[in-house]
Amino acid sequence: MSTSERRDKYKLQCEELLRCGREAMSQALLREDATGATPENLIPANEPERLAAVTRYDILGTPPNGAFDRITAIAARLFNVPISIVSIVDRDRIWFKSHHGLSATGAGRDPGLCASAILRDEPRVLPDARCDVHALANPLVAGEFGLRFYAGVPLRTTDGFNLGTLCVIGKEPREVSAEEIAQLKDLASVVMDQLELRRSARGALAAAERTEDALRESQEQLQIALAASDTGTFRWNPCTGEFLAFDNNLKRLFGFAPGDPVRVTDDFIVRVHPDDVSGLVAAINRCRDGADLEMEYRVIHPDGSIRWLFDRAKIERDSDGNPTYLVGACTDITHRKQIETQRTQIEAAAREAAQRFLFMAETMPQKLFTANANGDVDYFNQQWTEFTGLTFDQIRDWGWTQFIHPDDVEENIRVWQRSIETGEPFEFVHRFRRADGAYRWHLSRARAMRNAVGNISKWIGSNTEIHEQKELHETLRQREEAVRLLLREMNHRVKNLFALAGSVVTLSARTAGTPKELAEAVRERLAALARAHELTLPDIAGGGGKSGQATSLPALVRTIVSPYVTQGDARIIIVGPDVPIGGSAVTSLALLLHEIATNAAKYGALSTESGHVDVSWSVWKDELLLAWRERGGPPLNGQPKKEGFGSLLARLTVTGQLAGKISRDWNADGLTVNLSAPLVRLTI
Repeated sequence: MSTSERRDKYKLQCEELLRCGREAMSQALLREDATGATPENLIPANEPERLAAVTRYDILGTPPNGAFDRITAIAARLFNVPISIVSIVDRDRIWFKSHHGLSATGAGRDPGLCASAILRDEPRVLPDARCDVHALANPLVAGEFGLRFYAGVPLRTTDGFNLGTLCVIGKEPREVSAEEIAQLKDLASVVMDQLELRRSARGALAAAERTEDALRESQEQLQIALAASDTGTFRWNPCTGEFLAFDNNLKRLFGFAPGDPVRVTDDFIVRVHPDDVSGLVAAINRCRDGADLEMEYRVIHPDGSIRWLFDRAKIERDSDGNPTYLVGACTDITHRKQIETQRTQIEAAAREAAQRFLFMAETMPQKLFTANANGDVDYFNQQWTEFTGLTFDQIRDWGWTQFIHPDDVEENIRVWQRSIETGEPFEFVHRFRRADGAYRWHLSRARAMRNAVGNISKWIGSNTEIHEQKELHETLRQREEAVRLLLREMNHRVKNLFALAGSVVTLSARTAGTPKELAEAVRERLAALARAHELTLPDIAGGGGKSGQATSLPALVRTIVSPYVTQGDARIIIVGPDVPIGGSAVTSLALLLHEIATNAAKYGALSTESGHVDVSWSVWKDELLLAWRERGGPPLNGQPKKEGFGSLLARLTVTGQLAGKISRDWNADGLTVNLSAPLVRLTI
């Protein structure tokens, strides 16, 4: 195929492509929204952020700029084309910042070459625009202008947004080289440099305007503040001693009227307190030598009132470093001085109060402590260290728990922490370990001190030793318990005596034939009962009782049961070896046997004619084993549900005084009582 034939074929293909492209674009335009919105395929994915970047550069609608116009002119010459444009793509339009070879200042965003060029980060090149579907809708392509060539480079910001393009446009199709594209990219970079410079300049200008506004506002506020405050300003020449400025606020501080002249140093020195004049004059002389001024002094007003002033000023110097002016401010500090004086007085009073407290705390016999709001103990008086034998550093904060009795520590900490949390007064009775290791009972109390707003600032407490009171209270409690027990025993014995009297009459009546015999039998049994009862009573204060006298176990048993038997009666059988009973054990053992015999006479085997009792004992391994067995009495219904006082008394006697054991078997045919006790406790 010849060259002319290939050219004709290429022309036909382009015309067919142009026809098809126009039809496709027409259909696309028919599908557009009635409002003329940009097709979605021409909108970048980051469109909101990109539009924000366009706004940030504030370039839309600005007047022509020679720098941008020179760039478009250079681009047109490089590519030998009639048109070059710097375009910015807005929301719904394309605005031309520079448009070389074209009178229009902008175009609709769709469909457009620049609108599609910002969709990519790389240059967009159309050697022949008639072969591009999107380009066919562009008036420059489809209209009389006859655009054929287009090359555009995105104007990309440093943070990655495409603002628009730098493009070149021609009426003839043409190819471009890589070098030409590189040149176009360089020119696009120059456009962005101009945009950045413009933005930076505008930012700097705006900042300068804001700074100027802020400075102006600050000066206005300073003037207002000075007018409303107790501060005045001055400007003084240290060489001549003349005031170049001495404002009305400063005159008021010195007690001058606004119209009073204050021209030189002597004009205001007359108002300075005599005691402060020499110091102020010396400071002024140092300023003449180039020193700054900073001094407090007093002035006396015409009404006699005294005010404290504070001067602070800086020396201004010329180019040779010589002092030229002293510029400064003077403030009324009378109120501050009054507060300082009050604070000094309060601090002195507080120190004196603290010293008095420490003196009292160290001389009192009482143990004292203080703690902070968190309960950390920060002071113990000397009595504490002497009592515990520990140093303050050993027991400060929570170290005091080491001398609390182990049984009291947990509850002590719980009660103390509850007071710390609630602010309630602390009170606790516990034991403290003394330096010699002995524990002594103490009553501890603490109260919270609160500040002006009601918060706890400190705890102050005391520890009072109550060991003797505690022991006395325990002794009294034990005595009261003993008296109650004695009264119960007396009541029990009296009841038993009446019951036994009835049993004695009943027993005597069974064998007596005449009233005389009955009376004699009752008298003998009551006498035997009295002898047995006498053995159960301790010999108090040498009263001559028979208790406390040594005897033997057989004699003791026979004496106890004698009221319940008659001559030749075999109802009570006594079997056992001769065991000596010491004076200390007679009363305890007699009381036990008397209680068992009394119950047998009231409720057991001795309460009936057919009943009988076996009393037997033996010695095994230095221990007495005694058994009391009843038979033939009223039938038993098992062990009683409640222990009676007599049984309690018997158990306490055996376990407490004889160091033995006692048990009862409640058999249906009769009660059996088993007793065991060490011989050593019976023979003493």
